[in-house]
Amino acid sequence: MLMVATICFFFLTIYKWRIKTCDSIPLRMNYIFGNGRYAELVRTSIKFYGQQNIEAFIVDHEYILDDVLSRPQITLEKISKKNSSVFLGFTFENNKGPDFLERIAVRLLSLGLNLPGFDFSERPDHLKNGQGTQIFQNTYIDFSCSIGQFVQIRPGALIGHDTKIGDLTYIAPGAKLGSYVKIEEKCFLGFGCTVAPYTRIGNNCLIGAGAVVSGVIPDFSVVKADKPTMQKIKNPYKLL
Repeated sequence: MLMVATICFFFLTIYKWRIKTCDSIPLRMNYIFGNGRYAELVRTSIKFYGQQNIEAFIVDHEYILDDVLSRPQITLEKISKKNSSVFLGFTFENNKGPDFLERIAVRLLSLGLNLPGFDFSERPDHLKNGQGTQIFQNTYIDFSCSIGQFVQIRPGALIGHDTKIGDLTYIAPGAKLGSYVKIEEKCFLGFGCTVAPYTRIGNNCLIGAGAVVSGVIPDFSVVKADKPTMQKIKNPYKLL
């Protein structure tokens, strides 16, 4: 009996210690800021490839859609755990461009939230990406590539070695980037476009779906597949 009592006391002590430990460590929750179709794409990718669950979609006065998706929708004020992780669930939407995405990211960080991003690509090395960058499945990135903060690379993109991609850049499905390409910040590369090796793309450029570019593309340029000559536009994202 004494042995049984000793064993019971031991396990009871361990149980109480675990409860106390769990109470002292705040649980991290995962959320997605946004509630449109892109947010659902982010959620399913994280669940299937990252083996993580999303608690809810976040909506607020700056970003509200009427879509009814598979998770509850809450406001930022209802997030009680300030060390929680938030994945960005939107892209260059509503013609707002990357400045809107940047403003939301800065706002979330100021609230003490984590913006971890994810990388489900195939690549021969494991260089660290910038904060909040999202690289979807079925993407191949060759060795020695540098990828900045809050970059979004969609499925099927192919990126050659020694390529540099600047912050807040969006690369659509099926885009092909050769080796030694340099893309500056806040660029949009459309579906199936091709960027030749050693190409330099300036800041705030829009490369249309199916376009083929090479050489040097100046800042604020627009290149379309049906109009290979470059246009310079102050706000290229209004064309999206």
